[in-house]
Amino acid sequence: MKIDGKISGAIFRNSEVEVGTSFTKNEGVVEISLRADINYNPTNTYVLSYACAKRLVEQIRLALDY
Repeated sequence: MKIDGKISGAIFRNSEVEVGTSFTKNEGVVEISLRADINYNPTNTYVLSYACAKRLVEQIRLALDY
């Protein structure tokens, strides 16, 4: 969401990543946990398939000009 051309929303400053196998399907997944700060308890956790995680990495690299 943008307000006056600026991006707004929750800002995460700490991330943790773990890889493993899906509980419901036998497929590789990546778990991404995001927090506002390393000392902040509430955490947003997302579980992505390998394919989705790879697309996300590509999109982030493009956004950051890597």
